[in-house]
Amino acid sequence: MSDNPIKRVINTGLSDLELSPNEALRLLHKAKGGKQVKRKMPMALIAAMIILLLALTAAAATLLWEHYVPGMKQAEKEKGTYSQWQIGDKEALVKNLMEMGYLDETGQVDRLLDPATPENEKHQIADQLMLKLTGQTDVNEISADLITYKLLGTEDSWTSAQRVWWNGVINSVRDQVDNPDTLVLPLGHEIREEEAIRIAREGIIKAFEMPPDGLDRARPVANLYITKARPDYRRWDIQFKFYKEGTTDWVERVYMAVVDEKGQLIADPDVGTPSLQEMAASRRELEAQKKAPKPPIIQAYMKYVEAENHALFRNWSLEARAAFSQEIRPLLAEAEKNGELKEYFTEEGVVIAGSDLRTYTAYAYGLPGEGDIPQDVALEKAMQALIESCGVSRRSLEGAASVAVYFDVTQPDKPLWKFFFGPNWEEDIKPRKAHRAQIDARSGEVVLTEAIPFSEMKPGDLRWY
Repeated sequence: MSDNPIKRVINTGLSDLELSPNEALRLLHKAKGGKQVKRKMPMALIAAMIILLLALTAAAATLLWEHYVPGMKQAEKEKGTYSQWQIGDKEALVKNLMEMGYLDETGQVDRLLDPATPENEKHQIADQLMLKLTGQTDVNEISADLITYKLLGTEDSWTSAQRVWWNGVINSVRDQVDNPDTLVLPLGHEIREEEAIRIAREGIIKAFEMPPDGLDRARPVANLYITKARPDYRRWDIQFKFYKEGTTDWVERVYMAVVDEKGQLIADPDVGTPSLQEMAASRRELEAQKKAPKPPIIQAYMKYVEAENHALFRNWSLEARAAFSQEIRPLLAEAEKNGELKEYFTEEGVVIAGSDLRTYTAYAYGLPGEGDIPQDVALEKAMQALIESCGVSRRSLEGAASVAVYFDVTQPDKPLWKFFFGPNWEEDIKPRKAHRAQIDARSGEVVLTEAIPFSEMKPGDLRWY
């Protein structure tokens, strides 16, 4: 590229800090009173200059990405995530990342930017480059957020200015009602960050009855913020994060406190943060719930969850769902009568909600018998019926992100094969739709076909099942 933005930033905004070897020699010559310097520049000085230039290049790349990403976030809001973009948008992203120094100028890039390259090949090349950059395996995971964290690291490692910038980027593409707070930089009149962290540390240790060194292994992260309700009232959000040993992004536990601009520990209803005393009481209750004996229905449910490797219910095997249905449905009435269907927690802190069990037992599940048509035959009938009645392509159904299969015996004399096809994220179709079909397991008759905008599908929606 003839106009490399990295060089442009260094040559303009950072020019005062750049020192070429010739310039270094000239400065040394001047320092010696104008005498010619004939010896070579010391290797230590050369190494220091190289390190400086590398740091300047990295800083310039960071500044360029910070300038670029707001436009990408806006594009995602208007056009959808990266996987849904037109090839021109993907090309622009790759080209900018290359010019920033995050992607190498390779034959793949040349092929991508060649007007003669077929569009489908361009999509493949762009996707391969972005997957390699982000370390992902699914193109649907690629987003402005993911790329930002890959290039800049986790937010906890950023400067306060970077977190303020990122908060502004996120808020710029959200509805105003969804912006509970805005991060800001200190003006000087508020309590200093170090003092706010000290106050929060002491308050947390006292409220949670910790030993004096209870937070020594945690990383403190401090953000100064204001809210729409009180824009002139500045508060520090202080979080002490415990990371899984050997990782920099796996947070195992967090303790938090809010310290206002005057150094007072407060609850902040503007952002839904309770007081330290309330948080400590909630944590003690949670710990007690984890250790408390679970009622029979919860114990039985967890047995199946563990056997199915904690998979979503709709991804369980037919055999697991049939056994679950036979055992759990009779327990449901008794559990509800005894008030046992509420939120429970495993030792790992996983929530078991009573509403989930009501959903999973809304239908009775079983296994096909001798008089029932096989699953593969029912699946073909379901796909053909959806193609004819909903206009969906076979390719879309076969490439669905997920396909859930159920054998419903709620009416024993009329068992149903049920199929739920998630959206095919590889296809450029809007709005994204899920499809479902039901086949009479005895007669093979098509009982139901339906296309559903995926945005309508919420947890607990019985159409999943």
